[in-house]
Amino acid sequence: MISATNIHALADALNGVSLQLAPGEYLALLGANGSGKSTLLKALQGLIDIDEGQVSIEGVNPFADAETLEARQQVGYVQQRPDDQIVATSVEDDVAFGPENLGLPREELRARVTEALAAVGLSGFELREPHTLSGGQKQRLVIAGALALHPRYLLLDEPTSQLDPQARDEVLAILDAQVARGCGVLHVTHDLAEARRARRMLVLHEGELVFEGSYDELLRRAPEELMDWGIELEMPAHKRAVFVDEVEGDSALALSDVSLTYESGNQHVEALHNANLVLKPGEFILVRGATGSGKSTLLNLMAGFLEPSSGTATIDGAPLSLKTTRGQVGLSSRTAKLSSLPRPCSTTWPLGRATSAPTSRKRISAPLKLWRRSALTRSVLAPALRSSFPAARRAARQSRACWRSTRAICWLTSRPRRLTLPVAMRCAASWPARPRMPGCSW
Repeated sequence: MISATNIHALADALNGVSLQLAPGEYLALLGANGSGKSTLLKALQGLIDIDEGQVSIEGVNPFADAETLEARQQVGYVQQRPDDQIVATSVEDDVAFGPENLGLPREELRARVTEALAAVGLSGFELREPHTLSGGQKQRLVIAGALALHPRYLLLDEPTSQLDPQARDEVLAILDAQVARGCGVLHVTHDLAEARRARRMLVLHEGELVFEGSYDELLRRAPEELMDWGIELEMPAHKRAVFVDEVEGDSALALSDVSLTYESGNQHVEALHNANLVLKPGEFILVRGATGSGKSTLLNLMAGFLEPSSGTATIDGAPLSLKTTRGQVGLSSRTAKLSSLPRPCSTTWPLGRATSAPTSRKRISAPLKLWRRSALTRSVLAPALRSSFPAARRAARQSRACWRSTRAICWLTSRPRRLTLPVAMRCAASWPARPRMPGCSW
């Protein structure tokens, strides 16, 4: 059993949390962004120090140096960002990394890798390089790495946030199978439909455990209370898109029969095949597709970060490149810390300095500086976070910071006419409404 008693951590990020996870039990952990869910998972495995309280894994203290290895061998942990957990240069080596460090025989090691990859639907990807995988495929990869350990407990931090519906159902079926074989699962999610599968639900709010019970008991709580906890029963009206009229003219970002291929390991991968798309100012286009279908590749190509292998890509008639997209296209990537355009958010600059970044490339007037500063003023981030370093923020807040930083840098500096955004923005449970930006396409 994993047991936590009255734990406090990271300056009240956790404030007196107690819980127990037994083998074969399925717990769902819900709560608003910044409520302490990821911090709790790390504390349960001994990855961060706690200020007060006790944590034990099968009676073993994960914070005691002599017992750390024994405790962690029993727990598989899947982080919120797959890129933070991938360590090897091939898919099979990455899955083998954990079991190999347990000193398993070569035959058993290979059997575990094959079994784990088959469980998550990545058979045939053994020699692929992880950086060439899509976001959803990376998420499957780190789940496979955890399964290969044959853990007694699984701690998963939003393991389906970047998956398409079919892949999400497949991963949830894997979790059900793990519970059936006696594995204890603690699943962090914002999705009530996912959480409903759990035997018990826990809700964290501002570092405190405010609810523990069944799905039916949770729904009996007042709707206002659930909203305060970051639990939404349906999408509120203010989140729905606000459409604007298209801007007349010949301006457009156009792809014509664009294909993009690359080599990964000994495999020839075609990420895009004869893609055709025209995006005009004022237009709003939604791109959907299965995990690994090329959505992120398409956005990066439209922003000028990738070059097509064949076909033509133009912006306002000029060949698409970083030079021609500068000041015209803003890109907010799926993984906040890797976002390319809002550089201050992905390195070590405080958000308050993000508004100064473009001045070295382009002279801007005082009114535009005020516009950029106002973007931060209207930010959904707490005022105290505007001067904090991005690495110190939780994932959802980093995502918001990158989005606001993209607005400040790219829109308010050079007024781009196009913004490309990832489809998967589920980590932000209270994402702001699409702002009115006349003449800007999405």
